[in-house]
Amino acid sequence: MPMPRPHIEMDDPRVLALARWRQQLSHEGVFNPTWKALTDEEREQSLPEARNYLKAAIRAGLIPPRRPPERASTETGR
Repeated sequence: MPMPRPHIEMDDPRVLALARWRQQLSHEGVFNPTWKALTDEEREQSLPEARNYLKAAIRAGLIPPRRPPERASTETGR
């Protein structure tokens, strides 16, 4: 029986994490801009690809399909 296709929202924190790290690896490899150096539009354009990689990793059984619970902020305001 095929694994059900996961539905992943663009605001899933895993999507943003994947997009940021993919950009960092690209920066380190061929000196593309860092995530911070990208425009807002370029950042937004990178999210669908990251989401697709996340879906692929879930379907391959590499990571669990559920979004991790939100963590409470540990910042003290400093």
